[in-house]
Amino acid sequence: MENLKYASHLIKEIISKNISCKVKLVVLDLGCSGGPDHIFVDLNNLEEFIEYYGYDFNDEEIKRLSTVYPSNFKFYSKKIVTERKIENDQRWWNDFSAGQASSEADIRKYSISEIQENNFWNSDLVNKSKEEINLKEILEKIEFDVNVLKIDLDGPDYAILQDYFAIEKKPPQFVSLEVNFQGGGDSELNTFHNTDRFMKNLGYNLMAISNRTYSNKKLPSMFQYNIFAQTIRGIPFQGDALYYKTSFYKSADELIRDVVLLDAFKLEDQAANILIANSKLIDSEERTLLLNTLTREVWGDKFKSYYDLMKTWEENKVNFFPELPILSSDFTTDYSQISIKKLLKILVTKIYKNIVNS
Repeated sequence: MENLKYASHLIKEIISKNISCKVKLVVLDLGCSGGPDHIFVDLNNLEEFIEYYGYDFNDEEIKRLSTVYPSNFKFYSKKIVTERKIENDQRWWNDFSAGQASSEADIRKYSISEIQENNFWNSDLVNKSKEEINLKEILEKIEFDVNVLKIDLDGPDYAILQDYFAIEKKPPQFVSLEVNFQGGGDSELNTFHNTDRFMKNLGYNLMAISNRTYSNKKLPSMFQYNIFAQTIRGIPFQGDALYYKTSFYKSADELIRDVVLLDAFKLEDQAANILIANSKLIDSEERTLLLNTLTREVWGDKFKSYYDLMKTWEENKVNFFPELPILSSDFTTDYSQISIKKLLKILVTKIYKNIVNS
């Protein structure tokens, strides 16, 4: 999940202050190679809080993950299947520098770990599970409602997404999906425009999206990492899209669970919004602590508290413009060293500040 933080002050604060959260956080990860994101490991420090279910067809990876994580992180080596027709537009991949590099790599010289590190999951040299499982069978194994659903299966993603919501009537609050930005207009293609329409029809809001660019092989660009995948230049090809659906909160525990998740997904403003909207559910001292910590996550030490932040906002919203030293400088600034575009921005900002302050 590309939209997650690596670590959260909020989680550390909740743990250190012994704030109670007696509800389960259930994560269903379909395509779990690489393992759970670090933030979910941190959440494991909240006693009896998280249940993690990971599925992948890579036998070796599932064996590795099963030895690394505690018993409430469960991993299954299964191929996830669907009866729906899987529609993918593969025309673009062969034109990418990553596609050419991948096809020409002699992976017979690679060790199993090197094959996995270089993202050759589909290689014949990788041990793949022959056992199949469908969404109905997966969901029957999970005792609690799923809160976070992640799908990253490199192919049947859109079909599996439709299967999930055809079976499961209690929607998860968060859905993280790998999406494809390129492809035709067919309504069943595994493309972002189809996924986005499907999710919004279910009442979800798009909260975050990443963009992985791929260069054409006729003018290759630098790879972003040491694998034959995204490049630093190129067209938008894939990304991770995060969807969120607000809940009706019955308890402070449920509210804190979603505050923690929103913060983990770098949506601190949305976390503050639901805290305030449901203020009657939570003790005022805990609410203040959480709001102050969210403020710190966004602003560091610039504001003493959430109250201080909002007071500054209400007094003069111009204070939230980017800080440009020139705005308060004397007439010794060498404007000849500033680009026209930046100079115009500075002048407009100065004029607006003068209007507001007059």
